[in-house]
Amino acid sequence: MGTQQLANADRFGVYLVYASSPQGSWSWHDVVANSNVPMPCDADAAGIDYTYFEDIFAHLPTSASRHDPDQVFAYGFSQNGMGSGYVGTCFQDKVTGVWRGGAGLFIKGGASGPVPPGGEGNCADCEFWPTYPCFQGVGKRALRDCAMSYDNDRTVVQDASVGQPQALHAKGILEGNDIRALIFSPTSSIQGGHAAPQDEFDWIMGCVGLRDSAGKCSSDCEAALQSCTSSSSYAACMGISGSADAAVASACDVGCTPTWSMLSLSEVPTVLSSVANNFGAASVCHEEQPSQSSCTADGTKVRSCSDTNSEDTSTGGSEESGTSSSGTVDDSSSQDGGTSNQESSRTILLSCGDLATSFKLLLVLGHMPWIFM
Repeated sequence: MGTQQLANADRFGVYLVYASSPQGSWSWHDVVANSNVPMPCDADAAGIDYTYFEDIFAHLPTSASRHDPDQVFAYGFSQNGMGSGYVGTCFQDKVTGVWRGGAGLFIKGGASGPVPPGGEGNCADCEFWPTYPCFQGVGKRALRDCAMSYDNDRTVVQDASVGQPQALHAKGILEGNDIRALIFSPTSSIQGGHAAPQDEFDWIMGCVGLRDSAGKCSSDCEAALQSCTSSSSYAACMGISGSADAAVASACDVGCTPTWSMLSLSEVPTVLSSVANNFGAASVCHEEQPSQSSCTADGTKVRSCSDTNSEDTSTGGSEESGTSSSGTVDDSSSQDGGTSNQESSRTILLSCGDLATSFKLLLVLGHMPWIFM
């Protein structure tokens, strides 16, 4: 765990929890997901690290003086981005949202681009990896599922339209999921490839919606950042590696979550949304299963919308048409005024790292945030 990660956790007022596997890779790397078993979410299928995370989740409530079970997030990059997707999908009763950096959903046969470097999901009985995103269930809270890549990342994508994030988005529409896929493009100053976006931590917090709409930065904060970035970078203005610009620091509540209009001053990806304008927003709860859905998650492992304090909204529609845009997202839920977002709660971010690939997961529990890497 690096000092910048700790600094990022401090900026947003979250606990950063690092989980690691001594095996050199996570035990679910050879999990088999197919039409018969689309979500292999148990220790028999996924191995000892499934039990490890069961133990982690059991331990968290007693590990911090304040925590909010409605604000738990996981993040990772590459194989670890796949890992965050696996943990989020299989522990939807514990995890509110995930960030699959340089990752998404692998579909055997080329529909999602190249085979993962380790051959995961390409066995004789495999169809998907790490799991298929089944419908979460009627009246159940959808996982806020963020995935990203650069369009020249040849580890993850075939081209700008075929890749793991795009595959996750396509299947998510069929299943009524809450998918937020971000496709970045290289520039003269950004190489892209198999890499995280500039200002990654801020993108993670913004996409998963840390502390929901109440935690978003105000319009005054947005305006101050807009002015600052006319002559400085997003990172310099926000104080990612040092002190923030004075005007930005004065206008922005401590630990507020960057909005789309703020983050687009860093980079401007194309957004593929299974629900319109859901970047950083609460999840959608369905009153019926989409007609094109092929499977339903285990209801005991998905939290009911009525059991959460989050701002989940209901829809009676059976299908989501999805949206695609470049640099256009409704930020109308951004708040004016408000108080420090760190006064009453701290999120938990889980960052997981195996010894070989530095796996990171981010879990955030709202009152006292924790981050799992």
